[in-house]
Amino acid sequence: MLPIAWVSAYAFARDTEEDVMSDVIEWQRWAKARDEQIGAEYGPLSLTALHWLSDEDQNFPGVPGSWRAEPAVADGESSQGDSAAIAAAFGTVTVTADSSEGIEIDGRVVSGSVRVSTESDIQARVGDVIVEIIERDGSHAIRVRDPKAPARLAFTTLPRYDFDPAWRLTARFDALVEPREITVGSVVDGITHQSTVGGEIAFTVDGSEHRLTAFGDVDHLWILFRDATSGVTTPGAARSLRVDRPAEDGTVVLDFNRASCLPCAFNDYSTCPLPPPNNRLPIPVHTGERSPE
Repeated sequence: MLPIAWVSAYAFARDTEEDVMSDVIEWQRWAKARDEQIGAEYGPLSLTALHWLSDEDQNFPGVPGSWRAEPAVADGESSQGDSAAIAAAFGTVTVTADSSEGIEIDGRVVSGSVRVSTESDIQARVGDVIVEIIERDGSHAIRVRDPKAPARLAFTTLPRYDFDPAWRLTARFDALVEPREITVGSVVDGITHQSTVGGEIAFTVDGSEHRLTAFGDVDHLWILFRDATSGVTTPGAARSLRVDRPAEDGTVVLDFNRASCLPCAFNDYSTCPLPPPNNRLPIPVHTGERSPE
């Protein structure tokens, strides 16, 4: 139950007390959905390994077959047909296994060597275990998802701060005339991500204005941020926040109560992006999801 003081103060800025309680109920639904997402069969808690590949066959503990990668070919260096050109542009991974090892790709059991393009992430299966074949910033890896991972089986709910109406802010989205690409780092040394910036979101806390770079377009805006709680009560890498489509005048609701942990908060096998330098708030945001326990 929210303290009466919270409800009274917040209701002053909202239409009715019912609106306030509606916000709380929606937040509770969001929190329940997030717990279901985190604890899902192949969610972030199912990740148990990440193995970076080289151009030589390698074997890894708990993963059948041998695996090797062929890096992408620089532009202009391939004159092959369409499918071969795509493979050359993104690189490939080859898995070699006997049929008795039970590796399946696209529903077919691997017997011998199978070469796949990494234009997009590919899933191999070994029983109920998924082996993801991924490419990140020109490097290739396999990543293991096991629904029987101890961390997933032990999960009940994610720690989070209580709903705080003071952190449901009215903000302003300042769109760029033309979206632009920027490079951000990741939690894995040497790996970067390309992200499209759609504009900035400006908001005020205790009389001071803050601005955060927003990724995506107006229909799919999201932000990555750090604040003074990062690495203390919330994950050190970052938290993310989805933002609804702005109004015609650029007004948006920035609800930090829904600040979410990235997958890398739950395992050591994710390649999450890091926020750009200007998305590091000097203030503590004591709301949203906290670090997993």
